[in-house]
Amino acid sequence: MPSTGRRSETAFWLSALVLSLSLTPQPAQSQTLTVLYHFTGGADGGYPTSDVVVDTQGNVYGTTSGGGSANMGTVFRVSANGKETVIHSFTGAPDGAFPSAGLLADKNGNLYGTTYHGGDLSCDPTFGGCGTVFKIDHTGKETILHSFEADEGTNPLAGLISDTQGNLYGTTFQGGDLGCASNEIGCGTIFELDKNGRFTVLHVFAGAPDAANVSARLTLDAQGNLYGTSEAGGDFDCSPNYGGCGTVFRLDTTGHNTVLHSFLGYPTDGEVPEAPVFLDAAGNVYGTAYAGGANVDGTMFRIDPAGNQVFYSFPSGFGPSGPEGPLVPKTGGFVFGATLGGGRHSSGTIFRLDKNGRLATIHTFTGADGDSPMGGLVRDVAGNLYGTTYFGGKFGVGVVFKLAQ
Repeated sequence: MPSTGRRSETAFWLSALVLSLSLTPQPAQSQTLTVLYHFTGGADGGYPTSDVVVDTQGNVYGTTSGGGSANMGTVFRVSANGKETVIHSFTGAPDGAFPSAGLLADKNGNLYGTTYHGGDLSCDPTFGGCGTVFKIDHTGKETILHSFEADEGTNPLAGLISDTQGNLYGTTFQGGDLGCASNEIGCGTIFELDKNGRFTVLHVFAGAPDAANVSARLTLDAQGNLYGTSEAGGDFDCSPNYGGCGTVFRLDTTGHNTVLHSFLGYPTDGEVPEAPVFLDAAGNVYGTAYAGGANVDGTMFRIDPAGNQVFYSFPSGFGPSGPEGPLVPKTGGFVFGATLGGGRHSSGTIFRLDKNGRLATIHTFTGADGDSPMGGLVRDVAGNLYGTTYFGGKFGVGVVFKLAQ
C-alpha cells in the first residue's frame, strides 16, 4: 500500500480523472521493458497468473500455475541478472497444487500463499483437493498451514494479506454455503488464519445481493475493516447466468458484510471486478472492473464513504478485455496498470494515467516479450515496474519482466 501522502496525492488526480469523461488515450514515449526470464513450461514452471514480490536486491518472487517437477506449479525466484531458482515445486495432495495467486513476504523473508487445489484429498478427490494456505521459510522449507474443507471455503484464487500482528486474511472463490450457486459449489468465504495457526471463517458469501466469487486479494484499513471485489453477486438481474455482475464490499470488525456497490455492466459502471482496491486517507475506495462500461473495455471507479460512486469507462479499443490487476500509484501523480489484451499485437499493454487525466500506452507487448499480463504490476522502491505474462516469450508459456522508470 502507498504511504498516506501518496494516497492523498493519488486521490487528487484520480478524482479529477474519473470526472473527465472525455478522456482519450494519448501517445507516449516507449519505455524500456526487459524480459528477466522466459519460462519453458518444464521444471522451471510456466503460465504465471499472478503479481510478484520484489526485494531490495532486485530479486523477484512469484508463482507459476503450471510446470515444476509434477506439472502442478512452482514458487520461483528470479535474480536481478535473470537467473531463475525454483524454490518449491507443488506435487498435489497433501501438498498444494496449481497456485493462481501471488505471494506475501514478511520481514523475516518467509513467503505465504495459496493454491487452488491440493491439500486434503477427501475434499474434491476428483481434482485433488480443495486448496491450501502455505508458508515457505527463508531456507526454502514449505509448510502447509491449512487445507480447505467444503464448508469453510474451497479453491482460493486470491493471495493473502496480513495485519501488524501477523494474522493472515484471504478469500476462497467457491465453497462455504454449497447451496449458494446453482451447481452447489458455493460462492466462497473470507477467512482468517491467525499467527497461532487457528483458522476462522469470517464471512460466508450468500450470492446476490451479497457478493460471490472473489478472485482478488483483500485490502485492510487502519480500523481492521476488510475491503474487496467480487466477480459475481450484487444485482442478480445484471447477469442472471452468472449470478450478478459483481460488487465492491466491506467486512467490518464485527463480521458484518456490506455491499458498497453492485455493478450494472454495459453501458454504465462495468462488471466483473477482479483486482484489489486501494483506499485514500479520506476513506474513498478506488479500483477497476474488467469489462463493461460505456465502451465494454472496463471501468475505473471511486466510491466515497457516503456510498456515492463515480465511474470512468476506458476508451473503446484501448485495451480489449479490460484493465488487469491493481492500479499502481507513483509519486508525481501517475498511476500505472495493465490490460490483458489490446495493443498493436493484441497481446496486452501497460498504461499510464496522469493527474491531468491523460491516458497513455507506455508499452505494448509483442508476444516475443510476453502476452497477457494477468497479474498486473508491482513497483519497487526506485519506481520500476515488474510483472508476469501468462503467455508469450521464447517458449510461449510466459515471462517475468521489468519496465524501467
